[in-house]
Amino acid sequence: MNESSDSLSMFSVRGKRVVLTGAAGAIGAAIARIFTQQGASLFLTDWHAERLDALCGELGPQAKGRAADLKSMDEMKAVATEALAFFDGRVDGLIHCGGKTWSQPLLDENDDAFDHLYTTNVRSFWVLTRALVPSMRTNGGGSIVVISSAHGHRAEGACTLYASTKTALMAMAVEMSGEFGADNIRVNSVSPGWIMDFIPQHHWVLFHIKPEHHDEILQKMVDIDYQFVLQTQTLPRIGRPVDIALACAYLCSEAARFVTGTDLLVDGGKLHMQPDSLAGHMKMGERHAARTAKCLAARALPRHYWIDERRPLWYTEA
Repeated sequence: MNESSDSLSMFSVRGKRVVLTGAAGAIGAAIARIFTQQGASLFLTDWHAERLDALCGELGPQAKGRAADLKSMDEMKAVATEALAFFDGRVDGLIHCGGKTWSQPLLDENDDAFDHLYTTNVRSFWVLTRALVPSMRTNGGGSIVVISSAHGHRAEGACTLYASTKTALMAMAVEMSGEFGADNIRVNSVSPGWIMDFIPQHHWVLFHIKPEHHDEILQKMVDIDYQFVLQTQTLPRIGRPVDIALACAYLCSEAARFVTGTDLLVDGGKLHMQPDSLAGHMKMGERHAARTAKCLAARALPRHYWIDERRPLWYTEA
């Protein structure tokens, strides 16, 4: 290859055969669209069969989907088997985007939460990797990308279980990069910061508030969220799912052929915002004010708006 004249093509994933979990979510769907636009073929999986079918219909024959539960080892093994059949035995990439995206404060969780999060987020990645790496070895290499989180780097938000699963995934990626490097299999992670998908039905309030009150408060809460997010990072824009998709495309392309065992932060400067500088102190003050406004808005909701069993422990009726 003449690298000086063909450098742009090295950023393409054309012809790659990739397995993608969490495909029906906002970030997963963005990854699927970017990869198929560039000419990759995809085997998609997600628990939400209806959204997965709709996405496959949108993407066309380059994509095939299978609804599956990340918590089931048997279903993950079946995903790998069907993907290998769809790709005639050659898999070039695995992107593990699926998983549970949050956890409650430690004392608010029940005793099953630990197993649920680690089975969903971590064991599913373990099972799929073990099932797909032999094909990558046989066919000369591949790229594995796991979606971690900025929460796996720094404590924030009282989500101990979620953050620890994301740290575990980063550690697995580093260890796998050493284990599979000689097989030309690269393993990396991507850590998003706040990514706003602008799909109102994903907003947390819908899971805690009675449906008849959704329209009244949804937009207000979303607007407050956006203002809060902008105070948690250095860049003055909201992260979008496509920002994560582009990072994954890079890591699966030949342009990243010398990149392995790395975590790529895509967080708008969230992680490295310096609280010990004058500007950092000002920013942290603005952030505190934004978080306070968000909490006050939630606390101001009348008691009868909440679904009783989902009303948080911190809620006290005004």
